[in-house]
Amino acid sequence: MIFLHQAFEDKETLLRFMTAWLEEKGYCSSGLYQSALRREQLTSTSIGSSIAFPHGDPEYVNESLVVLMTLEKPTLWDGEEMADIIFFAAFNMNSREEKRRIETFYKELIPCISDREFMTMLKTARDSVQLYKDLFH
Repeated sequence: MIFLHQAFEDKETLLRFMTAWLEEKGYCSSGLYQSALRREQLTSTSIGSSIAFPHGDPEYVNESLVVLMTLEKPTLWDGEEMADIIFFAAFNMNSREEKRRIETFYKELIPCISDREFMTMLKTARDSVQLYKDLFH
């Protein structure tokens, strides 16, 4: 799921949009938004380099997926941290296989986010279908 060059006033509005979209598509139940906000209150999900990795409680996730969103302009994420690349992680962890898939995802993503070329590709992409092809083919 990819949303490119979006505009949001703040992270709460962005999280509401993402979780409402996930709920509408049947990927999660209605508690995901509130659980994601609670998670943000515990500690920021900003990981630096203008990247945030918000997520909520797995109990509200029906089907695991990651939503990638790029922003037209960075939004304040936490304190002074700004973010313009958002990976919303909607993971349920109901099986050993699911946990392995999630571990693999993180292992493959971490080297990518420190790769300048990869980050430039994300930030400059204008077509979500082409970006998907570039990422996974």
